[in-house]
Amino acid sequence: MKKKICYLNYLPYWNFLIFLLLPPGTLLGPITGGSKYKQELSINYFVRHFIFPKLYIFSNIIIKFRKYKIIFSTSLLKKYLNKELIYRSQFDFFIEGIEKKFHFNRTRKFDFIIYFKKHKNKSKLYPINFIKKLIIYKFKVFIVGDNLDINGVKNLGYINNLKLKKLLSQTKFTISSGENVASFFSIECANSGVKIITNENIKQTNPIFKKFLIYMDTDSFISKEKIIDLSQKYYGVKKF
Repeated sequence: MKKKICYLNYLPYWNFLIFLLLPPGTLLGPITGGSKYKQELSINYFVRHFIFPKLYIFSNIIIKFRKYKIIFSTSLLKKYLNKELIYRSQFDFFIEGIEKKFHFNRTRKFDFIIYFKKHKNKSKLYPINFIKKLIIYKFKVFIVGDNLDINGVKNLGYINNLKLKKLLSQTKFTISSGENVASFFSIECANSGVKIITNENIKQTNPIFKKFLIYMDTDSFISKEKIIDLSQKYYGVKKF
């Protein structure tokens, strides 16, 4: 009897040796990678900016000739693929985690909940100044994950999924840190009706996920009235 093989694990696209050693016809994925990184003179930047794209070429060649079936978690790596591989691949697998139907609660007492994880490669992508403005504007901001050293935010630490979902159901907005808007936390937010503010206007974003996104340049000045208008638009809240 013929058996089908699936490689389901952490699978970075630069690791062409895995693709070389797996049997032909293996189902690969969901493949991750392609998120943004800090632009600076460092070994990390050199590897991600110059070495990884070269390794992607080897992966493309091996996958093409070994006829693998490929599933990508997002569309971030699409720009590195040729037309044939794009045609043979499935993208935005993360969308499978978004519920088709959920109860949308418009009564929400918290303004922002934000996931923060200390990461030396992505620290400049995190909207620290935007969060500081929210505190100045007297918005309620909760931080889950690692502690964020900003006076006025409430650090909750790492909480279980049940408590997180309860908190999300009472919260209006979150902020994507910039490197990957389609994170597990963003999926949980979407399933709870939390709007995701991001400064990345990704044209290829899946339309199912796109309806949860609010495109806003968090690096520029954002007025308090702008946040209030968004709250009224999506949740019917007139004042804070």
